[in-house]
Amino acid sequence: MSLQQLKTIRQQRAKRVYIELKRARSSYEQAERDWQAALNAVENYKIWRIRQEKILFDELHGDYFSPDKLGTYHVTLDRLKQQEEQLTATVPEYERQRDQALQLLEQCKEALQNVNRDKEKVDEFIEMQEKEEKLIEEKQEENVADELSCFKSSRR
Repeated sequence: MSLQQLKTIRQQRAKRVYIELKRARSSYEQAERDWQAALNAVENYKIWRIRQEKILFDELHGDYFSPDKLGTYHVTLDRLKQQEEQLTATVPEYERQRDQALQLLEQCKEALQNVNRDKEKVDEFIEMQEKEEKLIEEKQEENVADELSCFKSSRR
């Protein structure tokens, strides 16, 4: 396999790794948005739940209430808290997905650096080979010139 073929293979590999990197970056950005949305949903729900509890308490406090109303009030509070807990429980999964996506992104970045380093090595070898060929060519031209001068001087 020639160095040019190796260079072509390295370039193709670099393109594939770059495409993987773009996908990984996109996945990470989406995972980050999902995680942030989950955090925001929990925070917004907490705010809403506190308002609802205040409304329910004010309704309960303002009227004469029966034990049934008090029971309903407690059941409603429990339900609201359970919903918040369920919502909060989703956050770690989004965080895990975000962390996984970040890890994949870092792996792709490292792979791209390695591929680029390999490409640079091949380029250096090609450059060295071209310099060698040029030196050989110059030496051959020099030898031909010497032979011609020797040939001319022997003819005289």
